[in-house]
Amino acid sequence: MRQLSFLIVTIFAVQNIAGGQVVQKMIDDVRNKPIYSFYSQHATNLNDIKIKSPIIEEINLRTETDQNNLARQEYALRTFFNAWGLTKVYQQQKDLLLQKLEIEKEEQMQKDLFMVYHDAVRMYFLEKKDNLLSDQNSFNQRKLDHLIRIIGSGADINAKEVLRLEEDIYKSTSARALIGESLKSLLIKYGISGVVSNVFSLEEIVTKVNSVVIEQSNTLEYKKSILENEENTLDFSLERKDARRFLDYAQLRYSRRDNLLFQDEFSLGLGLRLPYKGSLAVEKTSFMIKKMDIDYKSNVELLEKIAKLAELKRKFNSTIEEVTYFQKAQDKVFATLNSSHPEVAEEISYFKEDLKLNTDLKLISLEEEAWLLYLEILLKAEQITPNVENILGAI
Repeated sequence: MRQLSFLIVTIFAVQNIAGGQVVQKMIDDVRNKPIYSFYSQHATNLNDIKIKSPIIEEINLRTETDQNNLARQEYALRTFFNAWGLTKVYQQQKDLLLQKLEIEKEEQMQKDLFMVYHDAVRMYFLEKKDNLLSDQNSFNQRKLDHLIRIIGSGADINAKEVLRLEEDIYKSTSARALIGESLKSLLIKYGISGVVSNVFSLEEIVTKVNSVVIEQSNTLEYKKSILENEENTLDFSLERKDARRFLDYAQLRYSRRDNLLFQDEFSLGLGLRLPYKGSLAVEKTSFMIKKMDIDYKSNVELLEKIAKLAELKRKFNSTIEEVTYFQKAQDKVFATLNSSHPEVAEEISYFKEDLKLNTDLKLISLEEEAWLLYLEILLKAEQITPNVENILGAI
């Protein structure tokens, strides 16, 4: 007996491990998508860029002949300067681009993982529906054989009942064929040979859904708004550094006169910027307006996200209420039939089995709907992770 118990536990453990490995393979395939290699390569290219901001911006040589005195020739060598500290600002801009790229990668990964879990759940419930339809088909066939047998013994049976059973057998057979095609398509899509065999119970995902909240500081939209504000600040910082640049240029001028000996002239000139910052005031106003706009959009997006999450939770809880209703209704009918109608046991047996199969099919569809809503809730709250155990419960 102990050996048999150990064997049963071992079989269930192997099935669970296999289910987890199936989803893990699906996740690994997602991670190997070309787009993630593109993200990595783009990040490498950005990191390889060398930031250069030399002190000297431009050097030019000018020459001029006095139109009234052709013997006089002037030469001017002028050097223009950049603002100080530009290298640091450009490096910060590069770092911002890398952070934005990482957020884009995370957003894409969330969407891809959601689709993996969505398809894994679909395959799980398609297989369960297929098993129930198989049971229903067998039941309908047995019931049809029973009706044909009692008709042969002279029982008065409505022909419509026989036709309805034959129609039900056809419908369930067609439904199983469609399920088979859907499963085959998904298995080929991910290159797998099996589906998840175990997932969280409804009670467990109800608990998980109730604990899901959105914290603004953890949302990707908020992180993007932070980066937008930093980018806006860096743009303004570049304008401010340029506006505060005191030394504009340095100039060496040489004047030569052919008709006068020893009268060559040298002069050194500096171009100084006066401390008037009218253009900077305009840029500061633009900076403040953009910052307010970024903050406003971030708060609106958060409110919309919270509202959408609340709506998804409402739909989820409504679906769970339907599941509970059907379960209780079925139990109530069974209790009534068992206690009140012992004289028609065979008919009641067929009725109960038919009721149970149809109710189970309805419950499976509702459970699938609840599961898909649960995944949407996790996606909306940005809590989709590659950790299979935390999402599906498949170990």
